[in-house]
Amino acid sequence: MNYEFELDSNPGFLMNFAMTRLLLFLLLLGFSYGQTGAKDQATLLAQLADKKKPLTWVITGDSITHGAWFTNGGRSYPEHLAERVRGEMNRFRDFIINTGISGEVSTGLLKDFEWRVLRFKPDVVSINLGMNDCVRLPVEQHKKEMQEMIDKAKAAGAIVILHATNTVYTESKYAQKLPPFIETVRALAKENDLILVDHYRNFSEHQQGAEKRDWFADAIHPNSLGHAHMAAEMFRSIGIYDQKSETCKLAK
Repeated sequence: MNYEFELDSNPGFLMNFAMTRLLLFLLLLGFSYGQTGAKDQATLLAQLADKKKPLTWVITGDSITHGAWFTNGGRSYPEHLAERVRGEMNRFRDFIINTGISGEVSTGLLKDFEWRVLRFKPDVVSINLGMNDCVRLPVEQHKKEMQEMIDKAKAAGAIVILHATNTVYTESKYAQKLPPFIETVRALAKENDLILVDHYRNFSEHQQGAEKRDWFADAIHPNSLGHAHMAAEMFRSIGIYDQKSETCKLAK
């Protein structure tokens, strides 16, 4: 279940108390029907409605989050998030910090979690891993290490957002190994009641049985169009998607 709200899309727009109550009601209604992370989504939307309190977002993961090389000068999904939040939503004092590193797996991020995440005292922590993990780690180890990072971020007071990473080409060595890791992330989101951004589902629906490659730069990395769709999926999952937003319109 996804929600779409026009949250401060126009300069000078202020969300009033009644709208905030409506958002919370709808999101908690979603939670009552089992939506993963609905309570966190409601909390985050309420925080976004408060113009006086800036938020620190840490977006971390592997090369897909790192966003270098494969976008050919276009924006990565963390950069689209910054445009949406700091530009269109007028939250100028929010900071979106991208600490993704190419080639990363859960073992490396866990060891470096203090430096790459916690030292920023984040309000929101977004984790997108699994692509490299599926060819380098047992899925049980990946799940254990992901859970440790979730626990550390929550103990620091952050809202945690998990990403089920994108699909891959069928001939790729990742194709058969990735699905169990996708299911692991989905399970972690459910078990911990976290917001889940399911890129794997979104990319799969786009392909619709035929392997369309217009969202890819290579067998595993999204191109600039793929990143625009990843950003739009993240906006939908958070609750800040607006079809009139120029950033959201990029995902066509």
